Amino acid sequence: MPDFSGFDVLEELKKQGKTTNNIFALTAMTLSDEQVDHLNSNRIRKILHKPIEVDLLCKEMEEIKKESKHE
Repeated sequence: MPDFSGFDVLEELKKQGKTTNNIFALTAMTLSDEQVDHLNSNRIRKILHKPIEVDLLCKEMEEIKKESKHE
């Protein structure tokens, strides 16, 4: 994203009260420990590295679906 980062998107979601524990971070870069801590403290469900393993993403999405049925 040329004008803003994923961290910017996360901050905007927080401002709007739209963060949930169902957010996935997709990244091609190596994240520092501080960046990982920041994401985890902001209810990021999973950090997935590109190239994305589609099976892993589908598995995580199925977990969300199961959890929502139990609520």
